[in-house]
Amino acid sequence: MNQTLEFLGECFSSRLKITGNVHVWYLDVSLIVDISSYLLFLDQEETHQSSKIQHPVARKRFVLCRSIRKILIATYSGISVKELIIVANRFEKPFIKHNPSGLQFSSSYAGVYLAIAFSTAGATGIDIVEKKTISESDQLANWYFHPEERQYLKELLPAHADLAFLKLWACKESVAKALGYGITKPGFLESFNCARIVQTGEQQTVNAEGKSLIVSPVGLSELLFDAVAVEGRWGIIEKYSLYPKFL
Repeated sequence: MNQTLEFLGECFSSRLKITGNVHVWYLDVSLIVDISSYLLFLDQEETHQSSKIQHPVARKRFVLCRSIRKILIATYSGISVKELIIVANRFEKPFIKHNPSGLQFSSSYAGVYLAIAFSTAGATGIDIVEKKTISESDQLANWYFHPEERQYLKELLPAHADLAFLKLWACKESVAKALGYGITKPGFLESFNCARIVQTGEQQTVNAEGKSLIVSPVGLSELLFDAVAVEGRWGIIEKYSLYPKFL
């Protein structure tokens, strides 16, 4: 494991310096055939969790996300993988315990894709969703969307509304992940409006729970909709592919 980490550290060393920007790393997990070396980076609980995942793609996503996340955090923060402690709040948002670097991270996966975002500007969240029709989108919008978002969807043709729903979902999930609530806090998702981001395709400031976040599309793949949300001021999104150069 140490040799693997040293090798990856050498590959990443010139890139893992955040200077006011947001870094987003992404991977098509279908490109990785053998995940046995990545299992070495999982702790006992993660190993147990992975063993319970029956679907091969889902299991591969989980293992790669957890292991690569640790490698990247270690290389950004200077905390060794062995000393790195990741804990979660009651809404299951993970964060680094004993984190003098102030590094914030968030991860998401959909289909064969995974993405991990890093920032030192403030609370950070990322979400990716596959471009596919969601049969219960109207019901979900009624449950979770702001009134102005629901109105925006009603004004679109059905095919356009389906795509706009997915874009809105990614934006709202990224905010929820940044603030550490997920979608489980009652009344939270419908309390803020992301329609302007979807309408313009550009980053906008969103106010939620008294916090101000900049939310922006990322543009990782034509097969995905995605968004990153970061509290505070930051520069640009830097996107890095994890394969084939580094893995």
